[in-house]
Amino acid sequence: MNRVQFPWLPLPPKNFRQELKDADLHQCRFLASHGLSSEQLSALSRRFKQLAFNPLVDGCDFREISIAFLSNSMTKLFSPCVEATGLRYSLFVRVVEGEFDQPLQQAIDPTSGLHKANVVVIFLDHRGIPGLCEEFLPNETLAINQALEYVRKIREGLRAHCTGKIVFATVANPNLAFFGNSDLRIQGTQGRRIRGFNLELGRIVADWGDLIFDVSAIADAIGSDAWFDEVQWHHAKLSFSYSYANIFADTLLRVIATSLGQVRKCLVLDLDNTLWGGIIGDDGIEGLILGQGTAQGEAFIAIQKMALAFSRRGVIIAVCSKNNEETARKVFRLHPEMLLREEHVTVFMANWKDKASNLLEISRRLNIGLDSIVFLDDNPAERFQVRSKYPMVGVPELPEDPALYPHYLLAGGYFESIDFSENDAVRIIQYRENAEREASAERYTNIDEYLADLKMSILFAPFNSFGRSRIVQLIARSNQFNLTTRRYSESEIAELENDESVYTLQVRLEDRFGDNGMISVIICKKKTAEWTIDTWLMSCRVLKRRIEEAVLDKIVRAARAQGVTRLIGLYIPTEKNSLVEDHYKQLGFKLIVNIGNTQEWQLDIADYVEKCPPMLEAS
Repeated sequence: MNRVQFPWLPLPPKNFRQELKDADLHQCRFLASHGLSSEQLSALSRRFKQLAFNPLVDGCDFREISIAFLSNSMTKLFSPCVEATGLRYSLFVRVVEGEFDQPLQQAIDPTSGLHKANVVVIFLDHRGIPGLCEEFLPNETLAINQALEYVRKIREGLRAHCTGKIVFATVANPNLAFFGNSDLRIQGTQGRRIRGFNLELGRIVADWGDLIFDVSAIADAIGSDAWFDEVQWHHAKLSFSYSYANIFADTLLRVIATSLGQVRKCLVLDLDNTLWGGIIGDDGIEGLILGQGTAQGEAFIAIQKMALAFSRRGVIIAVCSKNNEETARKVFRLHPEMLLREEHVTVFMANWKDKASNLLEISRRLNIGLDSIVFLDDNPAERFQVRSKYPMVGVPELPEDPALYPHYLLAGGYFESIDFSENDAVRIIQYRENAEREASAERYTNIDEYLADLKMSILFAPFNSFGRSRIVQLIARSNQFNLTTRRYSESEIAELENDESVYTLQVRLEDRFGDNGMISVIICKKKTAEWTIDTWLMSCRVLKRRIEEAVLDKIVRAARAQGVTRLIGLYIPTEKNSLVEDHYKQLGFKLIVNIGNTQEWQLDIADYVEKCPPMLEAS
């Protein structure tokens, strides 16, 4: 069963129980990276709790987060699976249990402890939703609207008291055909109402700026007959079969981790027997298995189609292969069946170094973390080597048949996304242009001369509806150049757009190589005599170009115009933002408070001299 459920993860150790018995924190985390069953996850959760781990005291790169469930079914049975799965995503999860079958009552109750949770998951079973629970209701539109109104009331109650993220689960469809084969065409059948509800829920959740957790898709993939267990429902009011609590937990944690900025940005591909069949150095171009006519040749075409599809949605494509570079590149240039071409590959690493070292170099060239990389390689020894050295790299297990490679990569959810915008689609161009900038920089001995030759143009604007989705995306994804790593939902950003108590900036940059798009976001909290910089983040693609000096110049000018005498900059260290630990010091701020996990830096505006870096301010 475990192989069927998590084929993209390594099998659990054969002596899992023995390893778990004496496991410390790091061993618990290691075990969580395997394809564990629901029972194994529950056992892991019990062991982890025995350690009495406290991330604030013990110290590690875990992020502590509380998750509350609002449900009309029993959630306590699968909560341990959610807690243990959090270890797989570097999250220390505490589940807050709501009262059974009281989602609306607890949502509107101002004294409910659920409102303090970082994330609230609204997980409803069709058997308890007005408008969906009946087998047949002739007025389909009225029934769907009744169900949506129920959900709206729950959200309104939550938003009156809760500032955390809200995740809406779609409703699994039992697919019990009340009219047989005519269920799809007869209005009011339960299956049609649930499908209509889920579609409309997806639309309104996007409008609200909340998150969607597609339980319906999980049930469809597994099969409704297997997903629903009527015996467990009547005995324990468990909404689905406990056997699939591990899949439920993993899919939910993908959504939450992505919303917290854990985003994969780059797909790195091996070549021989991964993008084509055979070994180019031995078989030559003519001897490779690729293209229409054979099952295996078509399978490799499917892998390339998948890579191109990821590229179109903004995922960077790179190559990491043990090969002579010129020999490997010839396949991209000359093989008539190749779909991937050199222009699709942002970084091409073909040499005889070990794969782990090459992945490190790829991350350096792209200026992204190793935890932003997914590595696809048919060789189990290479996968093991990369996992052992860099466990933060996503390395899916692959079967012998390449026809299953795309399925394993997609099913593993490595490129989970909570939104998509035009900025995502052009990201590949921006990374390629940035590589050209890096190559150009090597020709200069003077950095100021290089920056001037870039002919940079910077554009400042307050938050607005046009930039909102990209602002939310940057806030969610930026971890390294992010002074406080505070996250804001789309609805919260919308509120800031017209809030006179804050000063906001969205910053865009162009240069002679192209448009970098939005590269920085600023949120300042205003007081009469001082502004506090609550959020300052920047894309790492534009590091070392004095952008932060131009941004500070802009903030100071705005503050002076309102009679402000000082700026307070906050720095909250995390495991990823050590890059900016000296940010305020380098800009002339003085450290005034260093208590707990927060530093406060002060800049006296009267003494500030503008930096005037070499760029034009566009209007």
